[in-house]
Amino acid sequence: MLTTLDGLVIGSYILLIMAVGSWFGRRQADTRDYFLGGRSVPWWAAGLSVIATETSALTFIGVPAVAYASDWQYIQLVTGSVLARFLLAFVLINVFYRADVFTPYGYLLKRFGPGTKNAAAVVFIFGRIFASSFRLLGFAIAIKVVLSVPLSTAILITGIAAIIYTFLGGIRAVIWTDVVQGATFMLGGGLSIYFLLRDIPGGWEGFLSVAREHGKLTALDLGFRWDDPYNIVSGLVGGLFLTMATHGTDHDMVQRMLTCRNSGEGQRSIVLSGILVLPVVVTFLLVGSLLFAYYKLVQVPYELPSQYKYIFPTFILHGLPAGLSGFVVAGLVAAAMSSLDSALSALASTSVVDLYRPYIRRDAPESHYLKVSRILTVLWGAVLVGVAMSVGATEDILAAGLGVMTLFYGSLLGVFLLARFTRRGNTITNGIGMALSVLLLTFLNHKTAILKALGTTRGWLYELDIAWPWFTVIGTALTFCVGALGRRKQVPFRVEFRPVQEGPALR
Repeated sequence: MLTTLDGLVIGSYILLIMAVGSWFGRRQADTRDYFLGGRSVPWWAAGLSVIATETSALTFIGVPAVAYASDWQYIQLVTGSVLARFLLAFVLINVFYRADVFTPYGYLLKRFGPGTKNAAAVVFIFGRIFASSFRLLGFAIAIKVVLSVPLSTAILITGIAAIIYTFLGGIRAVIWTDVVQGATFMLGGGLSIYFLLRDIPGGWEGFLSVAREHGKLTALDLGFRWDDPYNIVSGLVGGLFLTMATHGTDHDMVQRMLTCRNSGEGQRSIVLSGILVLPVVVTFLLVGSLLFAYYKLVQVPYELPSQYKYIFPTFILHGLPAGLSGFVVAGLVAAAMSSLDSALSALASTSVVDLYRPYIRRDAPESHYLKVSRILTVLWGAVLVGVAMSVGATEDILAAGLGVMTLFYGSLLGVFLLARFTRRGNTITNGIGMALSVLLLTFLNHKTAILKALGTTRGWLYELDIAWPWFTVIGTALTFCVGALGRRKQVPFRVEFRPVQEGPALR
């Protein structure tokens, strides 16, 4: 059980993060500061922030659960993700800087006009609400076990803390607290590995013996099935498309790269995240495999959870010394808050820049937009907390969280690729393509329930089973092809790229 010392460690960590957020809040003068950090954030800090944001509680809890229940084949998906980041550095990041936009959807405004830009912003908002809510839920599941508190209480406490420092400090606070939080959850994972190896009979050799006997270290599946999310084809192709979408069209990630001084540094930030993501995932896969060996070889005086998603929180609660349990829980809190704060900042900036400013209040002073940005930060925080409380729980929290993202991001990636590489597409065909993509992928995700409700329980469509990594690929192709049917019209108010001070590009 957690001790008073553990509670002090957790409480002190939360206070530290809120203090950092307050410190950076002193220099917020306008929305450019609040949402882009004045374009003065070092590229390495932006890259670390990307890693901290994507390494959510789903990673902290879900990846060990996957490794504990099966093996390391999830790493094939991560390999596709690494490749995507190197592509993005040269495909999209530089054009966002040349367009000098606050959000990536501003680029669509200059290419297609307001209709496509608005549609993309709305799709992003819906996708980010559900994806971030699942991330928050993953954290709450762990805290429910460790602190023996209701899911709603864990969600509420984390949400309030993240809202406060994001409200005060904007994106600059988000990035610098992410740096601290990234170091915290990685150290927490490393400490867990140390104590697991210490307590497993035979140490590393004992672990390897059990892991090999039960096939826990298998990382490569050269076979292929459409319904298998973790084979080499699904991993490389699905992981590449999903990360192209999440890191190239989702403002939650793109916002970090836009805080750097120039496009060269923005490119370096995403390349750094590609270099670091693999060791992060390996760390938590190793935790899961070690947990399997530990519970095979060590007699423990407590009952193991029936659901795999609780396996790492159970070890944190019972298997670590006093004080260190609190520190690893702080790492879990870090993973949750680093994902939630970025979502709040991205949702607020998209709402203000792409929707509120052009359609509700055009020519207000910057002080007004800064005030509205902070109000929307709080409101979006309340929405995420509310959705997380209502979506419930699932056994494979990692697949559920990643799967819900794929429903929306294919439509975004398709329209961005259309803008970047063709002279086709217009508001009507782009909108139809994006709508068809979201509808088709929602149907595929809930196909069995929908067909049963319609009285159909047989046939090829009922039997069709496509794994979630393919959803982004399908959505991208559908949006791109339908959008390309339209002829691009000249946007009357189109703004040409403004020359900006460029740093040395990546070689």
